[in-house]
Amino acid sequence: MGWGPGSQQALDSRLDKARERALRVPARSSLARFAAPLATAAAVALLAVILVEPVQHQETPSESRLVNNAGTGDVPELYEELDFYLWLADHKANTGDSAT
Repeated sequence: MGWGPGSQQALDSRLDKARERALRVPARSSLARFAAPLATAAAVALLAVILVEPVQHQETPSESRLVNNAGTGDVPELYEELDFYLWLADHKANTGDSAT
């Protein structure tokens, strides 16, 4: 069982064929390699936007009341006594009294 010139040629031939087969396989493009992770990341981002977006636009009861009053001509309670609150702030500023 020696290694003669015929066995070396057979080994070289098999290696050459294996190299040719490896080179014939098309390389995957970088887009194909990253398509699944990118699609997953995009889906997660879209899901996050869909779940978070409605929470940010929920109105508080006071905002809802102000919006509802805007169309009817009613004045919100805070503004009904605005002159009194302005007078009170001015009076406290003139007297220097910080206590009620």
